[in-house]
Amino acid sequence: ARMAHNVEKSRTEIIDTRLCGLRTCPICAKITANRNERRITKTLQEAQAKKVSRDGAEYKLLGITYTVPNCTGENLREELQNISRAVRRLLERCEKVKAIAKGYVYGIEVTRNERTGLFHPHIHIVLAVNKNYGKGKEYINKTEWANIWNRYSHRETEAAAQYVRVVKNIHQAVKYVTKMTHDNLGQDIDPEEVDTAAEADGATWTGKRDYDADTLYWIETACKGLQLTSTGGVLK
Repeated sequence: ARMAHNVEKSRTEIIDTRLCGLRTCPICAKITANRNERRITKTLQEAQAKKVSRDGAEYKLLGITYTVPNCTGENLREELQNISRAVRRLLERCEKVKAIAKGYVYGIEVTRNERTGLFHPHIHIVLAVNKNYGKGKEYINKTEWANIWNRYSHRETEAAAQYVRVVKNIHQAVKYVTKMTHDNLGQDIDPEEVDTAAEADGATWTGKRDYDADTLYWIETACKGLQLTSTGGVLK
């Protein structure tokens, strides 16, 4: 990469670079994350502005995290593909979800258990719902969300855990679904997002940025060619 100092902005900037495009590359991952953040932020802002102009109230943003059992590196790609297919079935076919979700954005994330070496794939979804969601008969409680995921993920065993919460603002929503794989490997995880099954299994997540070759290999192999983020509805 070639760098140059921008006198007006008093900072050094990249002016020319050849990117490798690998998900585990810190530079490429950062560029991709920033691009996704800008795109999704703009989409959310435009959707909220249209909603306020039309109805006088913004959409409420509902954050949901779904997890699956930990898996080996050999099985990671299959698990990611299963999650991707499951979330599409859920959003496109579940009538209860379609009745409340005016739009959605989701991102698939992978972390690794330092002690066992198992990978922990999970998905973060943000739904745009009407402001009065939670007060009427269309409300979906936490247990129902878990049952819906189990049904559309076609799993014989129940999902390890799931979290449902109101996302406070657009910035939080964007961060929720655009966390890049490389940025989260081996790092501390938000306590609200660590699944109980992983805790029971003795999962330990460290704050060290220790990207060993084995971890990088399996992450890169599993994610190659897969779409890990998507939008739809009023958020497309």
